[in-house]
Amino acid sequence: MSSLKGLRTGYIFVLAVVGILSLASYLLLGTTLLQQDTRGAEINMAGRQRMLTQRIGLLQFRFRQADSVEEGAKSLQQMTEATELMERSLNGLTRGDAAMGVSAASSPALKAMYFGPDMFVERDVRKFITLTHQFIQAAQSGGGVVNSSLLISSDSSMKLLAQLDRIVGQYQKENEDKIAQIQILRHLTVIVTLGVLLFSGLLVFRPMVTRIHRNVAELAAAE
Repeated sequence: MSSLKGLRTGYIFVLAVVGILSLASYLLLGTTLLQQDTRGAEINMAGRQRMLTQRIGLLQFRFRQADSVEEGAKSLQQMTEATELMERSLNGLTRGDAAMGVSAASSPALKAMYFGPDMFVERDVRKFITLTHQFIQAAQSGGGVVNSSLLISSDSSMKLLAQLDRIVGQYQKENEDKIAQIQILRHLTVIVTLGVLLFSGLLVFRPMVTRIHRNVAELAAAE
């Protein structure tokens, strides 16, 4: 009886471990998919900041070269929309925004890039946005005449683009590192599962089969 009880305890333990590993794999897959969605949105949004920087500079040029009031007004409207999107994106990347599908920058490397000491991207982007707002307001109130001090210089634009490139690169690096960690966890899960199955075959189910054969032989001999 004690041996049968031990075998029963053994296979219950094995089934429980296999069940836990299966549940862990399922949860890991679900978490991975959610994180990949978030990281993909963050990488795209950070890349879009770079595009918006270039677009705003181009729209300023178009406004200054506009041949008509309507054409200038159209450039200002597009500039306003691009600036507002840039500001929302910055807030999402630095503070988090569930509606946009992004979380706040949390890694030490990203924080150092956004808020210092490595770089001050958050501060520099806000300065860029503020200057653009001032340009738009001056253009709307001044009949199309804008002080040259409100123009975005090519040097400041190139500097900001370089910083945003590094931000995008960091997001991509962290995403690749996370994928590598997940791959390691997947491999460990498979190895542990195979180990449990091997353990169950050698130490639980083989003795159980041997016991059953012995009992059958004893019953046959008794007859």
